[in-house]
Amino acid sequence: MQPTLEPGDFILVDTWQYQSKKPNINDVIVFSLPDQEMVMVKRISPWPGERKVKENAVFVRGDNSKASRDSRHFGAVELENIKGHVKIVLLSIDTSLNVRHDRWFLAEL
Repeated sequence: MQPTLEPGDFILVDTWQYQSKKPNINDVIVFSLPDQEMVMVKRISPWPGERKVKENAVFVRGDNSKASRDSRHFGAVELENIKGHVKIVLLSIDTSLNVRHDRWFLAEL
């Protein structure tokens, strides 16, 4: 998800938001895939081209699209697999364990 999210970012995820409404295009979401145990963070994108839109699924892409593993590789994400909506970056630490103060409480995702 670089440059939106960087390694070492600690994020706050709203796990209740999608209980009462559907996700929107450009939402940054946390989800899992049925055949994998890890969770992923991606941005919801419009469905590409003439592709049939699934009612209970979303198309996701990483912000670094050239290096992202996303719906172009694994297909649509079912709504039931969405864990939550990323709200803010709470704090951020680089690989040398230095605090990146400029990324604290970053809400422009």
